[in-house]
Amino acid sequence: MYNMNQTEKVSDVPRPPGSDVEDEDGPRPESNFKGVSDVQKWKEEDWMKKGVLALGLRACALLFSFLSFILMVVIPNFHLDQGSSFVFAIALICMVYTAIQVGIKGDELRTGRYIISPEIAVWIDFIGDQVVAYMLLASASAGAMSIHIVKLFVYSHPTIDKAAAAVAMSFLAFFALAPASLISGYHLFTDLSRS
Repeated sequence: MYNMNQTEKVSDVPRPPGSDVEDEDGPRPESNFKGVSDVQKWKEEDWMKKGVLALGLRACALLFSFLSFILMVVIPNFHLDQGSSFVFAIALICMVYTAIQVGIKGDELRTGRYIISPEIAVWIDFIGDQVVAYMLLASASAGAMSIHIVKLFVYSHPTIDKAAAAVAMSFLAFFALAPASLISGYHLFTDLSRS
C-alpha cells in the first residue's frame, strides 16, 4: 500500500546537475554544480592560464633575442660574415615581434579588453610564432656553422666567443618560442573545431 512516507523519500532524491525543474514544494536547494555558467567560467580560466603561459614564453624569447642582438652589435664588422648577419637580422625580427606580442597580450590580460579581435589574433599568433620560431632555428644553425668554420682556422678569439654566445641566445629564444607556437596552434585548432 502506498503511504505518505514513501512520497517524502522520493522527493529527497537529488535531481541531476543542471536541471532547471523545480520541486512541487518550491525551488530545490542550490547544489555544488551551478550549471553551464561554471563550465564557461572554468574554460575562461583555462584559456587565461594558457594565455599567461604563452605570454611568459614570449617574454623569455624577447629576452634571449635581445641578448643575441646586443651580443652581435658589439662585435666589430659582424656584417662581413653572412652567418653573423643572419643571426643579427633574425634576432632583431624576433625581438620586435615578441615585444609587440608581449605588449598586446599583457595589456589584454591586465585590462580584460581585446586590442585585436580574438578570431584574427589567434591566426596572427599561430602564423607569427611558427614563422619566427623557424627563422630563429635557421639563423642559429647558420651562425653555428659559420662559427665552426672560423674556429677551424682561428683557435680562440673574444670575437668568436661573443658570436658563439649570440648564437646560443638565438637557440634559447627558439626553445622559448617553440612551446608558445604549440599553445597558439592549440588555440587555433580548438577554435576551428568549435565553429
